[in-house]
Amino acid sequence: MVGIVAGLIFFLGGSAVVTQTILRNANPGDGIPPNTPLWLRSFYQLLCFGVVGSLGVVATWVAFGPGKRTFTGSGAFLGEAAGRAAFGIGAVLIWIVLAFVIFSALRRQR
Repeated sequence: MVGIVAGLIFFLGGSAVVTQTILRNANPGDGIPPNTPLWLRSFYQLLCFGVVGSLGVVATWVAFGPGKRTFTGSGAFLGEAAGRAAFGIGAVLIWIVLAFVIFSALRRQR
């Protein structure tokens, strides 16, 4: 299941890059041109929100999902509890940032 979500991250990210590239080629500059139609701007934002949300799903699963986790690397000597705690903190931060960005985007659309 995590493999499907990981694939979704790459699919959504690639789609966002293609969308941004097409829009930039139509009007060179920084980011999406300001004259982009609302539906296209919203589509692009949904792709980006999907990437961040999918990363949040993976981090949440690692931190709070059932089963044993094995962490390797320089910080692995701290054990499974420390690894889950680190992913848990990261997951909570991802969800807070995503909620804030969505709220801000909705306020700007008014």
